[in-house]
Amino acid sequence: MMKNTISKNKTREDAVGRLIIARLDRSITPEDNDILQAWLDESPEHWRIYAQYAAMSCVLTSSAPADSPDLDRAWNRVRRKRKTPMMAVRISVAALIALLLCMPLFLKKPVVEPRVQTIANIDNPSMHVELPDGTDVWLRPGSRLEYDDSFNVEERKVRLTGEAYFDVEKNPAVPFYVIMPDFRVRVLGTEFDVKLSSSGASEVVLARGSVSLQDAAGNNLFRIKPGQKATWEPAEQVFDVSETMIGDILLVKYGVISMSDVTVSQIIEEIENRYGVTVRQQGTPSDEGKRYNFNFQSGASPQSLAEQLGFICEGATFTIEE
Repeated sequence: MMKNTISKNKTREDAVGRLIIARLDRSITPEDNDILQAWLDESPEHWRIYAQYAAMSCVLTSSAPADSPDLDRAWNRVRRKRKTPMMAVRISVAALIALLLCMPLFLKKPVVEPRVQTIANIDNPSMHVELPDGTDVWLRPGSRLEYDDSFNVEERKVRLTGEAYFDVEKNPAVPFYVIMPDFRVRVLGTEFDVKLSSSGASEVVLARGSVSLQDAAGNNLFRIKPGQKATWEPAEQVFDVSETMIGDILLVKYGVISMSDVTVSQIIEEIENRYGVTVRQQGTPSDEGKRYNFNFQSGASPQSLAEQLGFICEGATFTIEE
């Protein structure tokens, strides 16, 4: 009886692994994507498994067949590393910069402007911040988040520059707002990603729950559903709503760095810049010129990344020089 149970569990694990591989290389069918999404939503542990696999996998942009030995080999590596601890980036109170704004002295009763808390991620792969209400935010490199001391009184307002993933603490009595230059995102408790590009275009991708998009004055425009992306085009002053894969944006919660459609040279450059090392290549990959999706854990050592790179580039080896 126990043998049958183990066999069934292994069969299910193999099936899940195939679905994860298909999503990562963008070959998954809508039906299989729904099956995988249902499995992911069963438990946070399933999302951690997905993130660990994404960190281990480097899938060729040109999709490999489902029965590829390389995919079997990658999935087996994930099984062996399932117990690898997740790396978390924490922020201390000292990282919060308190700014005291204008205090007019000529008034009989001075008016004190709210103190603004500014949190900036200069170059960390992903900075985790817990707001006073319990909301979790993961700031991307070069991003900044601001809120004042009225936060969590009657409402929760934050201003974002750059990109961040939000897991908002549910509190219907105190709505949460992300203020952007041309619109606002209103939520009660959900998970979503917001990005403001240098061109002024903005994106909102919803992972779970529901969000309302509002104009700058706070008037409701429309809602988006999980798996949808709303893109704001400033030139046309309109939103474009489309379906999108949410798996990649969720990886930031688990400290996974994701590089899409990149060459071996670009991967080497990223490793060298991030760790301040030199990557030496011996030999030429048999699939030279191919492009890859290369994902790795933010706390991974440069030596492990060199090994991972050699795993996908047959015919070449890579070593690290400090």
